[in-house]
Amino acid sequence: MIKTFRQLSAGLGLIGVCMVVLLLSDLDSRIRPGEEARREPGARRRVALVQQNTQTIFDAGVAGIIAGLAESGFHDGKELHLRKFNPMGDANLANAVAKEVTEGGYDLIISVTTPSLQAIANANRVRKVPHLFALVSIPSATGVGISDTDPLGHPPYLTGYGTRLPAEQAFRLLYEINPSVRRVGTVWNQSEPNSEVQIMDARRYCKSVGIELVEANVDNTGGVAEATDAVLSRGVDAFFICGDVTVLPAIESVLGKAARRGIPTFSIFPGDVSKGILFGVGADYFEVGVQTGKLASEILRGRNVATLPVTDYMPAKIILNDQVRSKLSEPNRWDFPDSLRNRANGIIDPKGRLIESPNAAAGTASPAGETRLASGEEEATATTTQP
Repeated sequence: MIKTFRQLSAGLGLIGVCMVVLLLSDLDSRIRPGEEARREPGARRRVALVQQNTQTIFDAGVAGIIAGLAESGFHDGKELHLRKFNPMGDANLANAVAKEVTEGGYDLIISVTTPSLQAIANANRVRKVPHLFALVSIPSATGVGISDTDPLGHPPYLTGYGTRLPAEQAFRLLYEINPSVRRVGTVWNQSEPNSEVQIMDARRYCKSVGIELVEANVDNTGGVAEATDAVLSRGVDAFFICGDVTVLPAIESVLGKAARRGIPTFSIFPGDVSKGILFGVGADYFEVGVQTGKLASEILRGRNVATLPVTDYMPAKIILNDQVRSKLSEPNRWDFPDSLRNRANGIIDPKGRLIESPNAAAGTASPAGETRLASGEEEATATTTQP
């Protein structure tokens, strides 16, 4: 009995020694609460880049961030060690990712989309790692301590760009194309604060011009198809796809169901128009990403996050789709007026080719408070790491 106890004690002691060694070896990669990672001058900076899911707009934003970092002299594998995380829309995995990146000794965390901002901000309340966000419609509605009136009213370690999705502008364009529209359908998740803001904007405009907004609510992506069928069966003239992270993963299903009924869809994501959308008006998310990457480089060079305002930045872009229009049940009702064609940044022709317009105003004004840095010349590549 005594011999067994001694053997057990010796084994436990060895395990304890191993745990201490592992803990001590990991101290350099972690940050104490309230402190930033200590790096020697010229040392490679460590950045975590988190996007909530894989979507065209999110991918464009991430690509822009990497390009903006490279343009400012931060290339992955040289001045920068970049790790990318993507929980693929899974809330539990997103929380695990947030814990990992806030405790992982990073010099900076960059998050893309509202759910990623919320998960990381909640996990970062103690360690306070510098955190930069982008592709967030309404930062003040996220519940992470961002003021809706004071640009500097945010946690001192958190800042970023708000890009309010132009739902009202999308409905204005719809009405410009076809003033006879009377009923428009949409599906959205009531628990998404950004979606609620977009729907409120849409409701307000629809009421002003006599359009009925036919809505259906979903709690998860699996319910989008059924909800879409329910809305389409109610005789709507068009279908609006808002920036709802629950609906977007099922966008192909929505588009297919609407197309089979000859009903046009429109959205606030011009980058998705080639998937079968009549028109899209929204932000150039690659450009938003570029500006985010440039701001990230300033933070990596020592700029105090507390002094950086949360800024609204929405470089507008309009894409029209003549190929989709020609396949609608009543294509003549949906012809694009010349005034709109002249304003568009691009038009997909009947053969599916995107014809870009060099004369259209691209909305490329720089966000307020931006400081441009010297740009690098080499192209950045990212190391993709799933948590």
